[in-house]
Amino acid sequence: MFIRYNNGTKYYEYDTSAAQNGSGPWAVLPLDGHFTPGTVPPNVALLNRSPQVFVSGQAIDGKFMLGNSTGGYIVFYNPAAVADARKWHMFSAAAGHITLYPVNDPETAALNSGLTLDRAGNLVTVGNIQGVGLYGTSLNINGNNSVVWMLDPTSPVNGKNWRFVNYSDGQLRLESLTDANVAQAHAFIAAPSGITSFPNYTVHSAGAYFPTTTSNPGLLDRYEEGTWAPTVISDGGGGATTYTTRVGTYLRIGSVVHLTWEIVVATANWSDGNYIIADLPFICRNTAHGGVDYIVLTVPFVNVQAHLPANSASISMPLMTAATTTNHAGYVRISSIPAGGTVRGNITYRTDT
Repeated sequence: MFIRYNNGTKYYEYDTSAAQNGSGPWAVLPLDGHFTPGTVPPNVALLNRSPQVFVSGQAIDGKFMLGNSTGGYIVFYNPAAVADARKWHMFSAAAGHITLYPVNDPETAALNSGLTLDRAGNLVTVGNIQGVGLYGTSLNINGNNSVVWMLDPTSPVNGKNWRFVNYSDGQLRLESLTDANVAQAHAFIAAPSGITSFPNYTVHSAGAYFPTTTSNPGLLDRYEEGTWAPTVISDGGGGATTYTTRVGTYLRIGSVVHLTWEIVVATANWSDGNYIIADLPFICRNTAHGGVDYIVLTVPFVNVQAHLPANSASISMPLMTAATTTNHAGYVRISSIPAGGTVRGNITYRTDT
């Protein structure tokens, strides 16, 4: 049996084993407590003395109370752990907060700020995380490669884990992870200068970001600008074409495509046939008509149009040499355009590709 002191109050610490040989477990009671050696009194903390643990406190109303005028704490001790990783303190501070934090082996210094909860259940600190309430006005995470981790255990396989990572290279990444917490994709990467990666979206230096495919006819989800290389062919055959000028541009908004072109053929080895502009960047959904605003022909003409059949990526040019009621009375022929002659025009159509 021992008598110990806590803040001037005397306590019994005694063996509750029937043999009274120090094998324990042991109990602690205030000096005026009633006990019978070899028995375990109610509402009293029991102590395992291997390794030896000392507790100061008081049994009050069925609870074992720890503390003094500066606050009470419990030491968790594992002698098998590595140096300065053997001890943790759980401390009840005067402010009413409770903190769990690691300490060095001499218990002279805390190794970090640990975890602190206030009496309202708000998360005050967790290591390098500080916040105002668990869902408060701010959440600050400090440290290299700091992470916000999100887990939904009800999600599909390899779809449960996501994390935001502030990498030391200055980039913020939203990553999906496998169920084994291995990063499998970057859904979003941003740098101080702006968004640097947005998979399945076309990234420009400024402006909106759209997916590269159109799937919903009620949603504007594609905008694209680019160039294309128009190819002149004859439906009569031949080839071996060279160009002085071969320029094409396109603008696509959703499923609507607007093309322009300018072509000057230097040399060709064609058999005579209809003049065809091929290799459009997108296939036409329905038949479309466009304009030819400049063309050099060896025959007189009244009007020339651009005609794009459905499900095609090649333009022919209907030709009118005189006033007529017949649609597409003729077409511009390869032989009608002299070497070095310019063909320039545009067309707007819809595409499903």
